[in-house]
Amino acid sequence: MRAHARPSSPDHVPVEPPRHAVHGPAAEDALTGLANRALFLDRLRSVTSAGLPVAVLFLDLDDFKLINDGWGHGTGDRLLCEVAERLRAAVRPGDLVARLGGDEFTVLCEGLAGEREALAVADRLREALEGPFDIAGQQRHVRASIGCRVAVGSAGGAEALLRDADVAMYQAKDRGRNRVELYSEETRRRIVRRLEVEQELRAAVASRAVAVHWRSPH
Repeated sequence: MRAHARPSSPDHVPVEPPRHAVHGPAAEDALTGLANRALFLDRLRSVTSAGLPVAVLFLDLDDFKLINDGWGHGTGDRLLCEVAERLRAAVRPGDLVARLGGDEFTVLCEGLAGEREALAVADRLREALEGPFDIAGQQRHVRASIGCRVAVGSAGGAEALLRDADVAMYQAKDRGRNRVELYSEETRRRIVRRLEVEQELRAAVASRAVAVHWRSPH
């Protein structure tokens, strides 16, 4: 694993959550103790409404379903908790790490100098997961695909920024997994078009407008 110096932003001052922010048990993921989706979006809305530069990182574990199916959900849950601890240790002070659900995590980074610094944080998160995890005396391995969305101001709202980071994450999956991808409008158009084609094919098969046949290669 390569060692990375943590990027620092002298002007990085985390935004104080608004008075109506989510607090207490309603703000916490029950399994990992991280922030949950509600708190993450609440904090993101606060930052974007202040017009500050922000990066949203969307992280999805690669092939996590195989871990649950092969070793059981108990092992999967313990692994998620260990992943949460590594992510917490890898981010800058003031960054918010959240678990949206399942094997999806997000990180909110405020006051970044630009895309290069955001990608450096994302790469450090990915590398933090490279070493084996000791789960009940057994070594387990997991990798992650990460999407990155950098913006200044609202950029369509908190939900839109989260969606864009999600789109970039799927691009990372498509390009081989265990990598970081930066969001672009071209990426969004390509993903949306692919989803549209898939939906059109499903509808055609369901209506019997087309038939699917399998032929042996021999």
